[in-house]
Amino acid sequence: MRLALTVVLVCAALSACREGPAGRDFVSGGAFELPDSGFTYDARAFVTRDAEPIDTGPFECSGGCANGSVCGCLDRRPRVCGCFPAQGYNEACDPQNQDTCRFPYQCVRGRRVDGLRYLCSDGRENSSCSPVDSVCRTSNGCVCLTTPLGVGCSCKGAASNNPLLCDPNVPATCPGGSCVHITTGGGSTNICSMGMRYEPCAPGDSTCHTTLGCVCPLFEGRAVCQCGEPGTENGEPCDPRVAETCSAPLECTLVPSETPGAVSSQCRGDDRGDGGVDPVACDPMRPFCPQDFGCREIRPGVYRCVPQT
Repeated sequence: MRLALTVVLVCAALSACREGPAGRDFVSGGAFELPDSGFTYDARAFVTRDAEPIDTGPFECSGGCANGSVCGCLDRRPRVCGCFPAQGYNEACDPQNQDTCRFPYQCVRGRRVDGLRYLCSDGRENSSCSPVDSVCRTSNGCVCLTTPLGVGCSCKGAASNNPLLCDPNVPATCPGGSCVHITTGGGSTNICSMGMRYEPCAPGDSTCHTTLGCVCPLFEGRAVCQCGEPGTENGEPCDPRVAETCSAPLECTLVPSETPGAVSSQCRGDDRGDGGVDPVACDPMRPFCPQDFGCREIRPGVYRCVPQT
């Protein structure tokens, strides 16, 4: 009776004890916390946090485990602790007890879109992985792809490269091109670019093989960076911050967009025979221009939103 009371008091003090199968009592060796840095586009940004799980000791099962089962806390949702048979491929495991994975699997970190998980793996193609804890046996190793939903890492070979997405830390995921980080209306991602006209780029980089390099025209009020050539026709996108972004006599002009209050930047000429809308005018007394633009008088009595210098 005193022993049972002691176990109850210990469990209450630790607040980490759980009742296991068949009424078995369990005593935790310490806290078991799994870090999850959340959404991030750069694999290097979560290396440190993935590498430092917060735990103070393996889970201990009171009285041990019978029938060849193993004691541990499996990283399921929710986490469960107790005696379990050794787990198989891609099943949840306990990083504090490698025996929770049956041979030849290892309990490794797997960064998935829904967060960091600990899973049994042998490093085969498409296995979940993390850059800091990889057992990948594939040619490209652990590849992390970013989507607006989050970052997912898996073991990849060259033959399974994504046709669009890439990992900036694994150049082989973008053969012959550059892995460029871009921000879209739905979030951030990394895209493989060959540096040709209209392909994505990042301001200040040297990935473009075009005359103007990386330019950022405005589309519906949002800057969209792409490799650019001088515009030669009315309506072509242009970057009003870049000289010669339009071929003469065209000028890079802000024009109203379909979205109320937003503007786009396009090459426009003085001849309005194209049926397009008038360039964005502004009132110097009540200016309404995009960020980094000011209301300037370009000729007597005519005011337009132009880049601030």
